Formats: sequence, structure tokens, C-alpha cells
Amino acid sequence: MKSLGSFFEKFKSASIKEIQKRTTVSDIIKSEANIDVPMEKIVFANGVIKLKLSSIEKNQIFIKKERIIKLINQRLGNTKISSIE
Repeated sequence: MKSLGSFFEKFKSASIKEIQKRTTVSDIIKSEANIDVPMEKIVFANGVIKLKLSSIEKNQIFIKKERIIKLINQRLGNTKISSIE
């Protein structure tokens, strides 16, 4: 029988990966669009990144959307992003 610790280990691992993905997205947006995006304002859903930001901030990101998506896909590897909303 597996211990309770090993059961929760897979959840811990998944949350660490999610934090790393959000950090990567935040860093790329900061470097390309010069906008600080807190990790809690980034949501992944079916290959789409949803940002909970103001319209002005989103517009600045959308201007460089193609480059940002390309960089995110290069860095994340196995996660493919098709759009930013």
C-alpha cells in the first residue's frame, strides 16, 4: 500500500509545474511588452492563455501577441499555446 505522502506527491508535482508555466508566461510578457502580470492573473484553458488584466494592458500585449506566443511555445515545449485572451 502506498503511503499518504506519495499520494499527495503527484498533486505537489502538478502544482509546481503550473507555477513554472505561469512564471514563464509572466517573464516573457514582461520582457516583450514591459507589463508585469502577476501569476494569479494567468489562466490556461485548452491551449489558450487568459489574462485577467485591464483593456489597456491587454492591448499592449496583443500588439506583440504572435512573438509572445512563439516564445512561450519554445520555452514550454510540451504545452502548445494557440492564443492569448
